Amino acid sequence: MSTTPSIDFTTRGPSETIWERAEVEAAFQRFWHEGCVKEDWNAWLDSFTPDVDYVDHFWGPLKGREEVSIWIEAVMKGVPEVYTVLDWYTIDNDVVVFHCQNRRDNPNYGKPGETGPAYWDFPGLSVLRYAGDGRFCSEEDYWDRSGARKTAIEYAAACERAGAHTKESRTLRGYWPVSPAWARIDEAPAPSWSGRTDVPSITKPAELRALLGRE
Repeated sequence: MSTTPSIDFTTRGPSETIWERAEVEAAFQRFWHEGCVKEDWNAWLDSFTPDVDYVDHFWGPLKGREEVSIWIEAVMKGVPEVYTVLDWYTIDNDVVVFHCQNRRDNPNYGKPGETGPAYWDFPGLSVLRYAGDGRFCSEEDYWDRSGARKTAIEYAAACERAGAHTKESRTLRGYWPVSPAWARIDEAPAPSWSGRTDVPSITKPAELRALLGRE
């Protein structure tokens, strides 16, 4: 069980506003399309309030857009093969809950002798809290660590078979959901971390703590 502290939603108090669902849904669609689909993590940051509380139960707690920015660019550069596919979401006033699949495409799929699947998934569940003005004030992420490790091993073996050793050969995005339209894209991926020499590739919490100056 994770020992990472959860966000205490009560620190901001229950929402005293009854939000129009259409407003919250529009904010969520923007959040999803800018980040999980277009992978423009700079634009995605604007989906949060400046003082956002963010907890990922593997990476730990983050405070404010600056820390979230450091984290998301370095983490996604560290696993360039992973993209996020929406399963479902619900909206209850200011709270949005969504379930997704973290997907790795098989670079060897369809080639003679390949027995692996088209892609490997491990699930995730997140909770967002809306604060108005098109922005969220908190997010809490949970994902299947065992599934992540298992799929990473199987994916690495497929990369060896395919000779896929560059970030470009690993940045495949071939299996988006059919709908909704804002949860998919037909263009070639162009992550915001791509080509940035100032962004490191990280895969361990200790590396993130060092980036944040916590060690």
